[in-house]
This record gives sequence, structure tokens and C-alpha cells, in this order.
Amino acid sequence: MIIVSLTSWPKRIFNVPIVLKNILNGTLKPDYIELNLYSEEFPNKEDDLPKELLEIEKLNINIKSSILC
Repeated sequence: MIIVSLTSWPKRIFNVPIVLKNILNGTLKPDYIELNLYSEEFPNKEDDLPKELLEIEKLNINIKSSILC
């Protein structure tokens, strides 16, 4: 099983969709991707995330965004 865990912050969150696309286009596909975000840096939760990232999350690829406490 291949699990990818990422953590990001506001200044880099717009790079995450590019990173995820590259991971998903790789030779070995992950079974699960988890994106960890600190809640104080993303107080509006999904409203603070780029639309491109939300579109990737809608695909059936087992991506979970956890906004940490």
C-alpha cells in the first residue's frame, strides 16, 4: 500500500494541486493521499483552499484534507 502524507501552509497551498497532479501521474499510484493543514492558518476551511485543489479532491482518488486543531 502506498500512502502519501502532505502538509502545507497558506503561502504554498497554491502549489499543492501541481504536486498532487504530478504524484497522480507517476508510475506508482498512491492508494491514499492525506493533506494536513493547520486550522489557524485556514480558519475558513475549504473557503481558504484554491478551487483547483477542491476539484482534485472531488475525484475518486481517496484524498482526505484534514484541517488540524
